Amino acid sequence: MTEKLYGLPLCHDIVAGMNTHAKNLLLEAELGAERSIGYVRCAVGLSISFFFFIVVVPTLEQDNPALNLAPYFVFVSAGYFAIGCVTLYVVRSNSFRTWMTWLFTTMDIVFWWSLLVATVKIIDLPWSQIIIVPPVLLAFAILALVALRNNPKLQVFALIFVVMALISLYFLAADPITPQMDNALGTVGFFDTPLNIVRLLMVALTGGILFFLAVRTRALLNRAIEETTRRTKLAQFLPAQLAEQLSTAEQAELLKGKLQSAAVLFVDVRGFTAMSEGLAPGSLGEFLSTYRKIVTAQVHGHNGIIDKFIGDSVMAVFGAPDASADDAHNALKCSIAILESIDSWNAKRGRMSLKKVKVGIGIHAGEVFSGAVGDESRLEFTVLGDTVNVAARLEQATKEFGCRLVVSEVVLEKSGFDVDREEAWKPLGNYEVRGRAEKLAIFGCP
Repeated sequence: MTEKLYGLPLCHDIVAGMNTHAKNLLLEAELGAERSIGYVRCAVGLSISFFFFIVVVPTLEQDNPALNLAPYFVFVSAGYFAIGCVTLYVVRSNSFRTWMTWLFTTMDIVFWWSLLVATVKIIDLPWSQIIIVPPVLLAFAILALVALRNNPKLQVFALIFVVMALISLYFLAADPITPQMDNALGTVGFFDTPLNIVRLLMVALTGGILFFLAVRTRALLNRAIEETTRRTKLAQFLPAQLAEQLSTAEQAELLKGKLQSAAVLFVDVRGFTAMSEGLAPGSLGEFLSTYRKIVTAQVHGHNGIIDKFIGDSVMAVFGAPDASADDAHNALKCSIAILESIDSWNAKRGRMSLKKVKVGIGIHAGEVFSGAVGDESRLEFTVLGDTVNVAARLEQATKEFGCRLVVSEVVLEKSGFDVDREEAWKPLGNYEVRGRAEKLAIFGCP
């Protein structure tokens, strides 16, 4: 089954290219997330040591069992910092692989769980009061770190692992607290099993929310990558302005095509064949690049699109895919701007003792067929019809009449010019266009 892009059939090579591009972008996003997580791990490792030894330890009595946790805090903080450094190294050295996110997440949880086990063993807390131990709150930090990766499967894995780690403490903690102890502590009912189950569910709920966040963010990321890839691939077939419009609506109409009004402009370099024979390949390429940049800039600047380049010949369309009353006027202004730009270019070429560039431009306006033509291996947006043929003939007529610009009377009328009063335009009579029954009134501009 042929896959489609905006309603247009695509060959398998293009689809494969799109999939590869999407995978590369996703991998780039994962690398960015993993790099950020590496910095967070380093910061967390340093923070654990700082707050325990600088903030907590000075406030404790000498016989406080919490002081026995010092070696374990050093172990966990150093472990977190080391994992962070390893993460940054593999990312920067291009050694990162997607399976490493699972390994690093597992190591995060194992270090956290080790600190919890050491806490409940050394302080000799019953399971019901584990919730008061500060390291328990790191569960939320671990789940939040996983959420940065936008990987729903990894989020579920981490959530299950964290919940099971908390439950496992039940079998490692001291004997359950007795009602007498509970009364003595003044916390009657606060650490009862139902409330502890609620606390455990709150951890699970946080993980669940982060899971749905990861799903949503991943979907948005995939959609953004898909849209960007589609626009990039579509731009290979279509002018950039048209590809941008087709990314939102009316894609099917492009393949079907339509009849519409438009102005068509052809521009060609005079004596290009003889000029190219005397140029080295590098100089010829530089010449064509500069020439095309000049024409493209003016066409785009006057709301037109480049239909095609054929050597030194350029075909531009004004009014595709949507016609407007200013199309002919824009085409005419564009032609004058091109001639002025060529004059400026010639001034620079003259200072370098290079031969001046001469161009001829022909413009006609009327009805055209616009749409995508081609097959699965290649699609191309173009305009076809008598208007295109006439514009091409008028460009050739510039040689015959010795004018740089030849336009049809239709173009001047639609542009708002009074051909009887406009001295800048020289009437060239009724021109017989080859392949056309009716003659056409044309005008020239030196």
